[in-house]
Amino acid sequence: MELSELFRSWEDDLVNEAVTELRHARLKHYIDDGEEVTRERVGKFIDRALECFSTRRAQPMVEHAEHIARERYAAGYDLFEVQTAINVIEEALWKRILSSVEPDELAHALGMVNAIFGMSKDVLARTYVSLTTNRETPRKELEEILDG
Repeated sequence: MELSELFRSWEDDLVNEAVTELRHARLKHYIDDGEEVTRERVGKFIDRALECFSTRRAQPMVEHAEHIARERYAAGYDLFEVQTAINVIEEALWKRILSSVEPDELAHALGMVNAIFGMSKDVLARTYVSLTTNRETPRKELEEILDG
């Protein structure tokens, strides 16, 4: 089974695990938004990540991370809250990879996760900074890393 198909088969479990962990993290805005909204947002983020895995293109996540940053910044979220949410999703995926992926594919699988999630956190942080300083949002393309 291709990695992207394997990752897609975990999608519901990843959403459930991430939402549970976010509840335990007790992040103010995620508590205020409620579980249904959080579940929808986590699902959308995972879907974008899986799209990047299957197409080996960073653009879907770059656009989504910029959108998240603008939306959460406008709603008063701290950057810490949003970065924590992404970390929780990434951790859920890492756990599944480490327990399920064959050893000869581990480096590739973890490399893809690192590239996509690292890029998303970078874009998110850069967009937040640009919003706080009223500068143009810098874009960082990582397609070369995903192709490599």
